[in-house]
Amino acid sequence: KVYEYNGQGVSTIYNVADNVGNPATRKTSIKEAVAGEVLADNFSVSAVAPNPVSEAVNFSIYASNAANYTVELVSLTGERVAITSYQLTEGTNYIYMPLNGNVAAGVYSLRISDGVEVINQPIVVMP
Repeated sequence: KVYEYNGQGVSTIYNVADNVGNPATRKTSIKEAVAGEVLADNFSVSAVAPNPVSEAVNFSIYASNAANYTVELVSLTGERVAITSYQLTEGTNYIYMPLNGNVAAGVYSLRISDGVEVINQPIVVMP
């Protein structure tokens, strides 16, 4: 069973076998997932290696279609500390995002988006 909170203190129960109105089967415009999980048909992201990072962030994006991707480094307070756009080709694309000593040590979220779907991956920046 799937439970959905309706914002008024009441939960609605849906039988997973019954797709009518089931929130588990609804599509939204922005989707989030754990890194490495394939999202719909658009893209997946490898783990950042190594993590923690100090000089640059290295990872790969598998894109089902060629598209423009945005990669952001976001602080825990929501501040975008780095943002880069990449025009990726279909298949595996290797990303090297230099930090250039402009990012303070701390925990961040690496946010990768194709404009429709989003993957957030936690990373640690070391001095």
